[in-house]
Amino acid sequence: MNTNLYSQNTIRKIMPAEAKLCWYIDEKEKAAALLERRQFNPYFDTSEYFHITEHGGNYLRGNLGRIGQLAPYFESLNNNTLTYFIDYHNRQYLFFTFDRTSLYMVTSILPGRPLVFTLKQVDLRETPNLNKEIQMNQTHIKAGKGSIITVGDNNQINYQLNKGSMPTLKTQLSDLGIETSEIEQLLHIVETERPGPNNELPQKSESWIKKVLKKSSSVALDIGKGITKEILTAYLKQYYGI
Repeated sequence: MNTNLYSQNTIRKIMPAEAKLCWYIDEKEKAAALLERRQFNPYFDTSEYFHITEHGGNYLRGNLGRIGQLAPYFESLNNNTLTYFIDYHNRQYLFFTFDRTSLYMVTSILPGRPLVFTLKQVDLRETPNLNKEIQMNQTHIKAGKGSIITVGDNNQINYQLNKGSMPTLKTQLSDLGIETSEIEQLLHIVETERPGPNNELPQKSESWIKKVLKKSSSVALDIGKGITKEILTAYLKQYYGI
């Protein structure tokens, strides 16, 4: 859990001048806020801030920081005390908000000093009207790793976060610097293959990962330096919902 929260006035005085306040939103809070039709995380101040270095369309790229850290922005993913890094290593979806109304999903975190976060704005207009699909007396909400929110004892709402979204997968891979031809090849693979009985990645997907990693190690090719087997596997598992 995040601790040592500061008031908004205090954090504005301490954080870098180029940064702006942000709040971390986990899957459970996202689901609850949409269900209750309220602001995201309305009862808590924050210690987090974000420096936007690039923006275009519904994407942002930049650096995440927190009051109390030695460096102004995070330089490593090796952190087992802050909620968002714990959720990242547990392959949960990560969200941030700058105004508690709009929401951005983390699509990639690339190594660097500091780390480079890519965020995509979530189109909340596409969120299903949950109040029309559940009974009012069913109040138990459980947000899982994939794309199902279970409400009550027997009722399930298929609430797609990004499972099976080819545009999301394509964007994530493109943000890593992977060649368009390689991405198109993978999109064809995921259209025709399904995970194994034990939720393992299909054989062709595994082969594709090995091929891209081999290419990324070649200095002759202009492929993103942040590509790792863990990142590619996580993106594919996110797509397959496993």
